[in-house]
Amino acid sequence: MPKIIRNVEEKILEAACELFQENGYRNCDMKSIAARAGTAVGNIYRYYRSKDELFVESMKSSLMNEIDQLERSVDSSQSAREKLLKFLQGLYGIMEKKIDLFEEYVTERETLPGINLEILLEERLMEILSELEPIPEGCEERAATCLLVSILVMLRRFPGEGEKNLRFMEFMLNG
Repeated sequence: MPKIIRNVEEKILEAACELFQENGYRNCDMKSIAARAGTAVGNIYRYYRSKDELFVESMKSSLMNEIDQLERSVDSSQSAREKLLKFLQGLYGIMEKKIDLFEEYVTERETLPGINLEILLEERLMEILSELEPIPEGCEERAATCLLVSILVMLRRFPGEGEKNLRFMEFMLNG
């Protein structure tokens, strides 16, 4: 009977996320992920059929954990605009911290199986945006996409200028 090690999948996801961020998708292999996770390569294949699947799942897991924490930090008594601003500030911080991983995902996403991470982020943003009065009904998805793309562009075009970038986003939201 195989020995069951608790949290093996969690360790694999964490190791994969770290290595994909450090080395990039193409320069990362299952052997190095297994070594970082402290497990055998065969154990990885118990959970994931391929490196592609592991990459997508590690991105999804890492991102959704941080987004969930961010959502818990947003005060439900705030106005929709205040909630959106707080969420965008937090999302900016997450994306800034993981910019290399996001860019790696964007580069590789056409060939990867599974879930589209932009859709997951857009859905979270659309929930908040739907509470805002001035956004015409049905335009929440476009607004969410615009905000996500804006964050990525600002992170690359104006690196290290987080405070100015956030002030600009606030200006755009408040007019």
